[in-house]
Amino acid sequence: MNKSIVEELKPIVDILVEEKLLEMLDDPDRNLELRPEIEARLKKSLGSSQNNISLEKVAAKLGLHL
Repeated sequence: MNKSIVEELKPIVDILVEEKLLEMLDDPDRNLELRPEIEARLKKSLGSSQNNISLEKVAAKLGLHL
């Protein structure tokens, strides 16, 4: 491909790739509110330590070294 064509297309491709990545990685639930009962369940779950697993245990189980 001709170098000048590549140089002309690069900014266009960069913009298109960035737009697609933003579209794919965007949070569809942004700006939505949680229903009160869901918020209460989340707060209760976060306050409970019975199901929490430490980062170290997860890493060891996955064979990762921290």
